[in-house]
Amino acid sequence: MDLAAEIIPAKSLGGIDLRDRLSKYSGYLEKSNIMGLLNYKQVGVYSTRYSFKNYPVEFNVDTRTGLIYKISAINKYEGRFDKLIGIGFPVKNIFQLNMGFYYDDCDEAIYSNKVEGLTLELNADDPLPEEIGDLKVSVISVFSPELFP
Repeated sequence: MDLAAEIIPAKSLGGIDLRDRLSKYSGYLEKSNIMGLLNYKQVGVYSTRYSFKNYPVEFNVDTRTGLIYKISAINKYEGRFDKLIGIGFPVKNIFQLNMGFYYDDCDEAIYSNKVEGLTLELNADDPLPEEIGDLKVSVISVFSPELFP
């Protein structure tokens, strides 16, 4: 796993690839001696979220298939999307990039109608429309559109 790996929408983040089976990474986790730092939590009927203590990547797995369908970069992740957008990036600059970004009120996240498989979460819950531009990106997720429940 690479904390500075490029964020590639609908494909990979942190050296973890979407659509891979969780079992593909078990040998690496054991060899790196970080299995003891692994936490998991059921977040849906068929979905489990895996995270590590002191490691800024989380991933969601479909428990029926074992396939990774979502990977998230959180605080202290160094990689970027398009060599530009990273954790802490100002939201006001995102809307100036001409990449079709828009804020979705229901999900409280930023999506793009030009870039599939990417979501940006903000550092505030339920912001007012006039506050959005003053916020920063706190979570960047890549997801597999066909597997995302």
